[in-house]
Amino acid sequence: MIIPDSEPDRRRLSPAAWILLAAACLPFFAALGRMQLWGGEGRWLCVAREMLKSGDWLEPRINGQTWAFKPLLSYWIIAALGALCGGVSEFLARLPSAACALASVFLTAWMAARLFGRSAGPLAGAALATSVSFVTWGRTASSDMMNVAFITAATAVYVASLDRFRPWQAFAFLALLGLGGQAKGLPAVVLPSAIAAADAVFHRRSELLRNSAWFAAALPLGAFCYGFPFLLSRLHTGDWALVRYMWWENVVRIYDPYDHHDNPWPYYFGIVPAMLAPWSLWLPGAFGWAAKTLREHRGFRFAALAFTLVFAAFTVSASRRSYYILPILPFAAMLVGGFWEAVLARVERGERLEAVWKWLFAGPIVIFVTVLTLAAAALAAGRFLHGTPGAVARLLPGALTVAAALLAAAVATAALLRRRPRAALHTLLTTAAACALYSAIAGDSLRDSHLVERRFAAQVRAVHVGPLLYYRADDSKLYYYAGNGWLFHKPEEIRDCAKGGGAGPGLEAWVLTEPRYLGELATSPVLEIEEVLRSGGEELPYERKREIYVLVKCRAR
Repeated sequence: MIIPDSEPDRRRLSPAAWILLAAACLPFFAALGRMQLWGGEGRWLCVAREMLKSGDWLEPRINGQTWAFKPLLSYWIIAALGALCGGVSEFLARLPSAACALASVFLTAWMAARLFGRSAGPLAGAALATSVSFVTWGRTASSDMMNVAFITAATAVYVASLDRFRPWQAFAFLALLGLGGQAKGLPAVVLPSAIAAADAVFHRRSELLRNSAWFAAALPLGAFCYGFPFLLSRLHTGDWALVRYMWWENVVRIYDPYDHHDNPWPYYFGIVPAMLAPWSLWLPGAFGWAAKTLREHRGFRFAALAFTLVFAAFTVSASRRSYYILPILPFAAMLVGGFWEAVLARVERGERLEAVWKWLFAGPIVIFVTVLTLAAAALAAGRFLHGTPGAVARLLPGALTVAAALLAAAVATAALLRRRPRAALHTLLTTAAACALYSAIAGDSLRDSHLVERRFAAQVRAVHVGPLLYYRADDSKLYYYAGNGWLFHKPEEIRDCAKGGGAGPGLEAWVLTEPRYLGELATSPVLEIEEVLRSGGEELPYERKREIYVLVKCRAR
């Protein structure tokens, strides 16, 4: 059952728990602005920068082309931070994701404490904060972590209403749905609604949904939060283009995706454990315990139901990517935290525990200790080896110190496991948080060394000042660092631009492109080209592909 208000001490997180959770979230904020852009981050910075430059906050654009594939809220927040701080930067663009990751961790811990008891809250929150994908996406400029935060927040409001309804909860729930819809799209509206509706059906009682008068009174607020940006855009542009984009991205894409359709339907069966790693080792035990206690434990029923609904919703969609299913992680972390606390509480009370549950709890710890030991050995010995292991070990700063710390954590965990299993688990969580912080500071720097856009843009500015053209180099990261220009796909378009609309041959155009397209420009009968600059960068031993760009001078014939 959900712990009632009559026993508040059993469901409230202590101040120390909040402080420890905040410490576990430090990797989200560490060195946020040091690493240059990667993946699709440039889209958010380019859109926000153009909003500030043009003053038009209702038509997202990159290089002058409409880019309305995501709702406006995530762009607005970055642009607003840029307006306050004198311009958009990598740090400001990633800050909203870090803050949303922090909020999601706190909300997950709060829900776990309410559903499973106060000791389960910090366990679930720390597991979420230190999972591989949450550390990665909590440090990435995108709308995905904001989507997770709104889904988690709306679900938390519903959980708060389960034992005592307050009118504000209806307004908060629907407002969060509306704002969440403007963060990434309809998943933030549909998923919390589906979880609340399914929970009400299964348990035949939901104070939030049963208070229909208050719910109806709050509907206009939710509709306003969701629809107001679309209405502003309609008044500004005279059309409903943003609504069409939303429909295309969030509805049509489910059954007829234009991309991200190459992964088969079982895709998330492997991706979810990878994203929750290393804590996914305890998922079998968590699901087994949930099945065992499903009838009598409302917390496991709720978390399992929410997990299943989110998993099914994204599996049914024909468009699948790993980060789409990030909203499932808070519920997975609650299941794992609830399992940990259930086993530990019985052990500490001296109750008999079947061997299968002992192994499902302690077995992953043994695996974790083994992995820590092997990692320590690899870091210590790898620097003396040839090939990839040695090269990577030599590139990592403080590798021997890290190896010693990992070995110490493995020894401490193994020593504590038999007599003090809770302390052993806390040691693992602390080790994971320290590893995440090290990765954020040192690991990201290693990855940054093979990203070339920022350095190449500086080299371009050193040899050329003026407008740039882009030939089939549709890369928002490059646009952000090198500056906006015109994007062309045919040599004739560059020729016409260089001639200034027919002013005559011999005029020049400076073009940024990729080496694979140089042949098209070199063999074109309408252009003469001269390669001026080619991007370089440190080759890494584990690297499979590195972006390379070329600056060429084109003359119209």
